Amino acid sequence: MLSELRINDFVNNLSSDSTIPGGGSAAALAGTIGAGLITKVCNVTLNKSSHMGKDDSMVQLLEQCKDLCKEFTRLIDIDAETITALEDALKLEDSTEEKSHIKEGAIQAASRKAIQVPFKTLELAVDLLSIAREACENGDEDYLPQAGMAASIALATMDSAWYNIFANLGLLVEESFATEILERGELLIQEGEELYDTAMNTIDSRIS
Repeated sequence: MLSELRINDFVNNLSSDSTIPGGGSAAALAGTIGAGLITKVCNVTLNKSSHMGKDDSMVQLLEQCKDLCKEFTRLIDIDAETITALEDALKLEDSTEEKSHIKEGAIQAASRKAIQVPFKTLELAVDLLSIAREACENGDEDYLPQAGMAASIALATMDSAWYNIFANLGLLVEESFATEILERGELLIQEGEELYDTAMNTIDSRIS
């Protein structure tokens, strides 16, 4: 499984001419790193004596971050599986009308899945940005830079997933599905950018 590779091995595979891992797995990995950083901020904040017993919301953020780490990690491998399924569908025979129909159905099903996976990464990245914003507001002041880094990584995860969605739209013929994905995605992108801006403004005000 990709998620179990050492960092060097993952990067070496990513930089090769192999289709796996692809951009979707890379985006999910970035999300895992961002969630890990926010988890660190939450842990440090909760362990500081000045915060102990005062902020149940930080405990909730911590649990949410742990869940996001698991979900992003899961998506690293699921994205690889969708690439394999799409490649297998493209290799199917189409020598007869029946086989051609079966092949096209398999391609469309795999294409749809290859869009849904990065869309899930996009949704989780916006969730992570929301958590990062709260960590910037309530996290330990010494760890505000890490909270800011996590917000920036979450923003990059969101944008990367968005580009991955576009990359996988090419073979899809179901226009209504594509339109729905793009409309929902644009709303999420707007929400994520607003969350990021709020997080950065919060850090600036707390530092100054």
